[in-house]
Amino acid sequence: MGAKIGAALKYLFNINTIWALMILVSFLVATVRQYTPESTLLPAAKLVQGDNHVTIAYNAKNNADNHQRKDFIIRNDNGTITLPPETTKAPDNDSQLPWLLDVRKTEKGDVLRWRTYTYGKYTVELNSPDEANKAIIAKGSLVTVERMTDVMFDYSKKAFDLGIGLVAAFVFLLGLMKVGEDAGIVDIVARAVGPIIRFLFPGIPAGHPANGAIVMSVTTGIFGLGNASTPIGLKAISELQRLNPRKDTATDAMCMFVGYNTAGFSLIPTSIIATMKSAGTISPLAIIGPSIIAGLASTIAAIIAVRVLGALPMFKVKYTQEELAAVAAENSGLGSNT
Repeated sequence: MGAKIGAALKYLFNINTIWALMILVSFLVATVRQYTPESTLLPAAKLVQGDNHVTIAYNAKNNADNHQRKDFIIRNDNGTITLPPETTKAPDNDSQLPWLLDVRKTEKGDVLRWRTYTYGKYTVELNSPDEANKAIIAKGSLVTVERMTDVMFDYSKKAFDLGIGLVAAFVFLLGLMKVGEDAGIVDIVARAVGPIIRFLFPGIPAGHPANGAIVMSVTTGIFGLGNASTPIGLKAISELQRLNPRKDTATDAMCMFVGYNTAGFSLIPTSIIATMKSAGTISPLAIIGPSIIAGLASTIAAIIAVRVLGALPMFKVKYTQEELAAVAAENSGLGSNT
């Protein structure tokens, strides 16, 4: 039973399942909102005897340049609200103009219900011509299925344009990094970070392949080669797993490696530079300084967190002699040429 629950939770919290549920819920909400009238509470304190002006102002199809207003007259006779017949006639389906449905009595007061075929941001004003009693009594967004599909295609186009720009920027930046690699700069940095790796990962035996994989992963990360460091990082985790006495529990070295990579320290944040350049930023390189400071701070915080949490009794793991012997046997044939 426990295994089935675990499998169900694993499927439920899968990122693709979460995305699918979000899309499904969004369409359901948009469908319900499309066929549900908008409700606006009419504050009794703002209503005057006789005719009251209600103005619905909105940006049709969420376009700031398509600002429209529709004025209505509703009548207040000693607390009884009535609507002129002409205000409750629905326009044709191609019209973006709203229309009124009715006024309903609720515990909170009189609620004006209205509809429209369009979508976008809206506000409802009461007694706009009378500056003394003018008030914005409601504002919000008109949600429809059409809005979802329009937004989906709009952002798909933006994503495509951004992706094309990213490809061009990445080709240049990764090529620049390749020149640095061929010139030996990457090897120099790898030797420089060697002592840091030994400090962060004291439990890894000297000469173990995990050391080389970690050094290369850290080096490529420092130069902002995120795509290149991914397979190297997977290789590093694979080698660290060979040193793991208990295969279903992460070791301190694994936690440190994941924490460091999550912090994302980089001297040249190629991904951010490429994204900013593709988005049309005038000075994309201006992000280098703040990125170094933020990456350094997050990396130090990650290292401290891993060390502090690893020292707590609740996170300590005591391995048996059999587990340690199995690890020694598994790694006994590994060379020290890395």
